[in-house]
Amino acid sequence: MIFVLGLPRSGTSLVEQILSSHSKVYGAGERRFLREAINKALLPVDGVDFPRNVKLHDQNSFDYLGRIYLQLIKKLGKDEGRLVVDKMPHNFQYIGVIHKALSEAKIILCEREPLDNCFSIFKNKFGTGNEYAYNLEEVGEYYNLYVELITHWDSMLPNTIYRAKYEELTFNQEKISREMINFCDLEWEESCMSFHTTKREVNTASAVQVRQPIYTSSVNLWKKYENELEPLINILNKED
Repeated sequence: MIFVLGLPRSGTSLVEQILSSHSKVYGAGERRFLREAINKALLPVDGVDFPRNVKLHDQNSFDYLGRIYLQLIKKLGKDEGRLVVDKMPHNFQYIGVIHKALSEAKIILCEREPLDNCFSIFKNKFGTGNEYAYNLEEVGEYYNLYVELITHWDSMLPNTIYRAKYEELTFNQEKISREMINFCDLEWEESCMSFHTTKREVNTASAVQVRQPIYTSSVNLWKKYENELEPLINILNKED
């Protein structure tokens, strides 16, 4: 398994498209399988629900969780001899669970300049969920919580996560693409450079972008709206 995760609008669709252009990788898109497996395996203990019940479960529970998850993936019928990418962004909340339940899985965290990322979240209309996305202060508060959690995962699981920075990827596509492919223990294929020609279904807000070659026009886009984004900027600066 390859888990591509991070905040929405951080480049997860782009990273998945690059990886899925490799002959030994299948992009499964955004799947809710991990949360489904968590709900089935990490049951409440003495009335304590997930995530507060994590310490009340032993490794057997996490092994069971991993088996449930892989069974759900297998039902897609696309995993024959290939690595499967699950790019549900909000799986960043469960990095610890992934490591405990699927220890051999590769985890790629997509990162983007904070104001660009938050502005992109704010100006998009999501199908379901992401209720925080429609208020600048709430987007900023959510981002600060995200950073706090990622800092925790880094301290608990050093050298486990590959961090794919959107800006570096757009300005140096081949270097970062090669690093990601190597991180996944795969041989390089030139098809990963022409990801926009890969024929596969994409059902996210980035469906149009991944059909185009990489562009840099979205980098520092927030600066055009600096005055309007002042409430967001103030929230983010509280963490400085």
